[in-house]
Amino acid sequence: MILFLYLFMKYLFGPVNSRRLGRSLGIDLVPYKTCTLNCIYCECGETTDITADIREYVPTDRVIEELNSFLSTRPPLDVLTFSGSGEPTLHSGIGTIIDFLKDTFPEYQIAVLTNGTLLWCKDVRDSILRADIIIPSLDAVSEGVFTKIARPVSGIDVKLILEGLTELRNEFDGRIFLEIFIVLVSLLDESLQVIDSPLYALHTAFGQALFLFGLCKTGVRLCQNLNIACAYANGCAEFGLIEL
Repeated sequence: MILFLYLFMKYLFGPVNSRRLGRSLGIDLVPYKTCTLNCIYCECGETTDITADIREYVPTDRVIEELNSFLSTRPPLDVLTFSGSGEPTLHSGIGTIIDFLKDTFPEYQIAVLTNGTLLWCKDVRDSILRADIIIPSLDAVSEGVFTKIARPVSGIDVKLILEGLTELRNEFDGRIFLEIFIVLVSLLDESLQVIDSPLYALHTAFGQALFLFGLCKTGVRLCQNLNIACAYANGCAEFGLIEL
């Protein structure tokens, strides 16, 4: 039955065995490569629609219908994960979908993978507060480095991202896993320095001293893993992963 449903899924993918989250069903709310960033390391390639426009990219009711069909058999899952090939918080209906899942299938945990660029917006934060786990990423805390690595849409900057992360920490009662991406740069571009003194600005943002290549806050696991990427002159290739 699950295989039959899988063949007709448009907005769901998996389930997959996630090292971090367990058996996870993915939920994709935006068209391929619709994002606020065009990161040089993205495994999905170049962003084809770079935008900060929050709207209903795919029909909310269709997503709910697909979820209801798949989950009605109560398949063995650990978590339902909003992720995919773009930024899920761009979808204006994410909160409605989370509410449906929490009310109808409370046995499943809900995770949101986000680049954190829209968390400055209270409406976006409010829409995901019923999730159990939020996994935001942070590429840099100095504007020049962030611009080179993440290549954001106009209007998104480091100050906004840090403000959003700080507000999320204050408002969210669930677990936060902050992903910090450390990019090792080619000698051809000595101006792109990621591990630099502005990293200490995270101390203010999260209220706890930094550890090497990560940060933790008492009571909330902010730091779960560290992705190390190696940047080259023409882009970035994934190099490896270290568990913290």
